[in-house]
Amino acid sequence: GALGIISGRGIDDLDAIVQIPRIAAAGLHGGEWRTADGQRAELPIHRPIIEAALRHAHHRMDTRSGLLIEDKGSSIALHFRQCPDKRESVEQVAFDLLRISGSGFELQQGNCVIELKPAGVDKGTALHRLMESTPFQGRNPWFIGDDRTDEHAFECVNRLGGSSVVVGSRRPTAARAALANPNSVRRWLGRMIVNLDTTAGDSPA
Repeated sequence: GALGIISGRGIDDLDAIVQIPRIAAAGLHGGEWRTADGQRAELPIHRPIIEAALRHAHHRMDTRSGLLIEDKGSSIALHFRQCPDKRESVEQVAFDLLRISGSGFELQQGNCVIELKPAGVDKGTALHRLMESTPFQGRNPWFIGDDRTDEHAFECVNRLGGSSVVVGSRRPTAARAALANPNSVRRWLGRMIVNLDTTAGDSPA
């Protein structure tokens, strides 16, 4: 089959969670990737810039209040899921990080997280890269996601004539179909395996 995972997490973290040996994957929003035959590659990492931004973030953010600063190697994620009222202050820190990091970086907003990452790298570019590799070449892609950062992949899938499916009630979205929650996704995928023509119950609509 042709199954792959695209995530903001690193590939090593994905492997620990999914536990499917050598599955094709793109981690860090496309900052690193692994083909279906196990070959791995990653974009150049600008650690001096990242480390300077990390120092600034730790100076500006009080992590004792529930905020989290995550060093992803090639990017920095500022999480405020535990204290959503801190969004504005976290956004200001993120803009400061962008200012001191230069034109090679950009900000990306997710669900209760803002990330400083290499410019021009997102889940859309990650999906396009996977679609150029074996066994994905020549196939119509399906992409299922629930995060704001999945919108780039939805747009890419739509351009390729595939199917984009958002999970949950988040709107607006570029996805052309929707499923209510992760349980709906599991049930729907299970039925797809048995019968690809099924349209009952939790099928995207």
